[in-house]
Amino acid sequence: MKKMTLPVAVAVAIIGCVLAVSANVTASKVQEDLNQERFRRMSIEEQLQTALSKVKGLQAQLSESQNKIGSIQGILDKGNSARVDLEKQLKEMAQQKMALEQQIIAGQGAEDNMP
Repeated sequence: MKKMTLPVAVAVAIIGCVLAVSANVTASKVQEDLNQERFRRMSIEEQLQTALSKVKGLQAQLSESQNKIGSIQGILDKGNSARVDLEKQLKEMAQQKMALEQQIIAGQGAEDNMP
């Protein structure tokens, strides 16, 4: 029985060592996978932060552009209003000119009828 105990003990020790090494290799692979996953998450988080800061910058530019467009629209509205006023004045002056020309023609016709 003593002769069987030693080979069994050696076999158990070898199997234990193989299992320990296998467990260690597996644990190392799991740890490496975990580290890679953490690195990917950190990278993605950094990219997200960068994207968010770009979005904020673009939103600020959009707001600034909208304010500028509003100002330009106000200027255009004032310009259109001034144009309409000038067109109205031009029409009034044209009517006055025609009235004066008719008066001149009428005045010349009255002079021609006088002896």
